Formats: sequence, C-alpha cells, structure tokens
Amino acid sequence: MEIGGGYGALAWYIQQAVPGVSYTMVDLPESLVYSAIYLDVLHPGSTRFLANYEFPDMLHRAEACDLVINTLSMSEMSEQQIRAYCVGIRKLVGAHGAFFEQNQDNTTVGMLNAQQIIAEYFPHHEEFGGPSDRQTHRMQGFANVWGA
Repeated sequence: MEIGGGYGALAWYIQQAVPGVSYTMVDLPESLVYSAIYLDVLHPGSTRFLANYEFPDMLHRAEACDLVINTLSMSEMSEQQIRAYCVGIRKLVGAHGAFFEQNQDNTTVGMLNAQQIIAEYFPHHEEFGGPSDRQTHRMQGFANVWGA
C-alpha cells in the first residue's frame, strides 16, 4: 500500500518489478484522478484506489499489508493525521510487515517532523544515509524502514 502516491510513478515501477503484486494507493481524491488515469493506462486493473477518507474502512476490514510506503506527504500532514495513519499502518503491517517512509523535517518552517511521531509507534527502525548525507538530503529527508 502506498499513502500519497501522487500520479503513480512509484506504483508503476513496483508493478514492473513485481508483476502481479497487489497494490493499493491511498491519496486525496483529486490526486487519485491523475494516478488512476496513469496507472489504468499502463497497468489496467492492477491498482486499487482509495480516497484518504476510506482508510478507516480498510482497517475495519482487517486487511494486511506486507509493505506500506509514504514518501514526502506525511511532512505535509497535521499531527492528528500522522498519528491516525501510524495507528492504522501498525495494524496493517502487524508483526511481520514494514513501513518505508522518507519525509523531511519541516520544523524549520513551522510544521512537523513526521519521523519523530512515527518513532512513537514503531520500535524497530533503520535509517538509510548518514552524517555525510545530511546536507544533500536536507530537503527530501532520509529513507527509513520501521517495524513493530
């Protein structure tokens, strides 16, 4: 599952690399219009599209995900939204799945650092990148894998 998949480029690459993968994209309805058109042309019928307000329904159905992905959009969310997604992601991935995210620290512009909040929900963490990469990745954040 990908939260905030934009127009669908990452979904396309993953579907190319892993044919037959079950892929769900959760995003704002107005963004899903673009990704639905893009992905239905390139991989017809291979992606399930859920508006962000449908995420709780997915949780109520007790669905499971091996991997949940978010790149850059949690940095734009409110604390309440990030926490709601973290609770849900934790339920979806269970003890064996993973949450991959890359979000920049937006505290310098009066917003949040999503990774500080995410750390409260996932005890296992692996960051990719190090001190020499900090300047390079200041705007895009570091890639992280989180687990229960």
